[in-house]
Amino acid sequence: MTGKCYKFADLTSPTAKASQPLDYFPYDWTIKNVRTKPTPLGRYVLTAVCGVWTPALRCQAGEAGRRDMRCSGVHLREITSDNREAVCALRVRKRQKRFVASVATSLKDAAKAPQKNPWYRAVYRGDEPVGFVMLAWNTPTDDPGPGQYYLWRLLIDKHHQRRGIGYEVLAQIVDLVRADGATELLTSYQPGEGNPEPFYRAFGFQPTGEIDDGEIVLRLTLSSR
Repeated sequence: MTGKCYKFADLTSPTAKASQPLDYFPYDWTIKNVRTKPTPLGRYVLTAVCGVWTPALRCQAGEAGRRDMRCSGVHLREITSDNREAVCALRVRKRQKRFVASVATSLKDAAKAPQKNPWYRAVYRGDEPVGFVMLAWNTPTDDPGPGQYYLWRLLIDKHHQRRGIGYEVLAQIVDLVRADGATELLTSYQPGEGNPEPFYRAFGFQPTGEIDDGEIVLRLTLSSR
């Protein structure tokens, strides 16, 4: 990409703001050189930083047709008394709270709906909990929910978003439900600005045209590979 220089004051000003939080920005800044000017005392002060914006390297995963790169170190663990507190402490950004319930609320919802065969796991990257995922797993065909295999909750902690972890979790979930005989995976989202639709559509989910309890239902058709 084209190189660009920024005045040092622009980079350090407390009023300077990016259009999005830095971890949401899909580019990395690579410094090529800096500009200085001499002072009357014979010293130099920094006046500008020059470099280039390059697409940020992000781990992503998905079905054929999407990126095949996998995010290393991401795996699912059962929630036990040893890690429950740490997993329940995970939080999304303030503006995302309307779209995804907390881990504690999700566990309560699971306990209230045993008929949906709730299946949930903590998401880890290395030895650090970074997220939570919950499905309604192979529910009875007469269950009023959207489908037999339904992605009920997906939460990635605010400090670990935009690193491809959500994509990797979805890829692993797809492998698991396909191995169990699923031919599709459904999910849904609450309409509103900042909803997760772009994330799911990028992975391959498509609207079914259905509305479930006020949420728009999406479907991912699974290949038989």
